[in-house]
Amino acid sequence: MIVTSSGINHRGGENNEKDKDKAFWVPAALFLAVALQLPTRLFAQAGSGRITGVITDSSGGVIPGAEVTIVNAETGRTITATSDSEGRYASVPLPPAVYRLEATHRNDVLDARNFFNKEPAPQAPFLRNQFGGTIGGPIIKNRAFFFFSYDDLRRRESSTLVSTIPTVKMRQGDFSEIQAIIHDPATYDAATKTRQPFPGKVIPVNRFDPIAAQLAELFPDPQNNQLTNNYTLTSSDAEDFKLWNVRIDAHLTQTDTLFYRMNRTLRDVPAVLALPLPLRGGGTDQKDRGWNLGLGWDHTLSPTFLSSTRVGWNQLYFLTGNPAVAGEENVNKIYGINAGDQQVSGAFATFNASGFRSFGGAAFAGTVRDSQNRQVKNDTTVLRGAHTIKFGADVLRQQNLIVQPQRSNGVFTFNGRFTNNPVSQAGGNGFADFLLGIPDQFQLSNVGITTRRGWQVGEYVQDDWRIRPGLTLNVGLRYELILPEPSMMFAEFQEAAVHGIANRTRRTFAWRED
Repeated sequence: MIVTSSGINHRGGENNEKDKDKAFWVPAALFLAVALQLPTRLFAQAGSGRITGVITDSSGGVIPGAEVTIVNAETGRTITATSDSEGRYASVPLPPAVYRLEATHRNDVLDARNFFNKEPAPQAPFLRNQFGGTIGGPIIKNRAFFFFSYDDLRRRESSTLVSTIPTVKMRQGDFSEIQAIIHDPATYDAATKTRQPFPGKVIPVNRFDPIAAQLAELFPDPQNNQLTNNYTLTSSDAEDFKLWNVRIDAHLTQTDTLFYRMNRTLRDVPAVLALPLPLRGGGTDQKDRGWNLGLGWDHTLSPTFLSSTRVGWNQLYFLTGNPAVAGEENVNKIYGINAGDQQVSGAFATFNASGFRSFGGAAFAGTVRDSQNRQVKNDTTVLRGAHTIKFGADVLRQQNLIVQPQRSNGVFTFNGRFTNNPVSQAGGNGFADFLLGIPDQFQLSNVGITTRRGWQVGEYVQDDWRIRPGLTLNVGLRYELILPEPSMMFAEFQEAAVHGIANRTRRTFAWRED
């Protein structure tokens, strides 16, 4: 990567200085990150200037979207700029100083192709933009000051996922492509405990479960002639992360200072889907929200009596939800899948068939975790001759709420048990059981809720006694009180029949043939 700096354009009074162009080259790597030294100083005593330039690769082609970080070598202060479509960048006005430039750039042009992402499929995209800034200064001269910072990360990548999906023949009930024998569960003989094979390994269409038949049609065709690893999807993998920091410091009097601090975080990570919509193949949207507030008061009663008080509150909020990209329609309701609350937006049962990629929604979509802490703390220091006495107290209030869906949309598992040979356990196929609508297991529960709250109280006193030079005795006592933490948990597991995806009337977990 070549970074050409057009120098620093400075205007102050009648002065107008422009440095000579400087070019630096570092071989481009998979992740381009170069640290470049610009030994350029503005010698004017007043005014400001801008650093401008062009970023190109080793062949001379311009590189748009490259992030340029300008670092003040003396203060460490950083300013960022991004090159435009012509590779040009320009800084904000800067005071006279020595600056260092760091240029970072990565995109899908320089990324190697994923081994499974074969031509002519497009290259998996990769875009990463990170920017932010800081500002601070006085509010009231020599009395109050502020600081603000903002960071923003916008990542647009992709994940290449390889799956095994049923072939076109399998979706039609024809399992002649595999070696396993497909047995007919309707021919079970209780005396011999055997079943008869389906002729030609073909399940008649009139034996299909009506819902399974509809769901089977949602599968795309395999992308090759293999029975495994026959479908590749390049799925969006994105992230948005924002961080704000605010701090205010105030000198109220000669003996009192106050500060306020606020941190706010927002993080959004959409689901990475393994299969095309509406199949999904699992995945949930994730949201993280965070608050951290603090207030501090330092009081000097006398040169030998100092007191510091802190009050704080923080919250961490975590949520997983059904993928927004899948829409708000309840898929269970659309296809008549008798599982869970059919009013939940975007809900879709999970279907697991042995040997194939699972499809449907994620089992734990809808998880909520809300954690909050409230704290008051005081530390006091008293100087008395050879003694430094410290004492204080800390009161912490904890609060946690966990909402766990625990398979509230339903989980169906098909493992080939009902199309195998009951005696030898040979043969059978999970997708064949699915077409017949006979899961080995069905799981469904309502939402589990756990709440926990508690108090922690601590007090301490200590004395650092300087008996004589070179000899100090430290004596202290601390008392901690952790009160019993009430906990409430609400959950219920609902058993349901498994003979058919739509009609579940027997209260068992399997179709028993005895």
